[in-house]
Amino acid sequence: MDKISLQRIQTLHPLIREDATRTLEEAFKLGIIVRITQALRSWAEQDELYSLGRGDSVAKIVTNARGGSSWHNYG
Repeated sequence: MDKISLQRIQTLHPLIREDATRTLEEAFKLGIIVRITQALRSWAEQDELYSLGRGDSVAKIVTNARGGSSWHNYG
């Protein structure tokens, strides 16, 4: 299993950490490779993502959730 994904899972809320690990293990057994790209995200990181595609940015909008409005902010 992917070491980076396992490290990121450790930042999740304890109530879903075990389920996330089990899901990755089951996918791996089926030959499906999964990488957790992000788990816990600070409110500042969320606000930075929210700003993409808004204002003067030429990037595409990637989220409609501001800091505190994303499940990523709570692990």
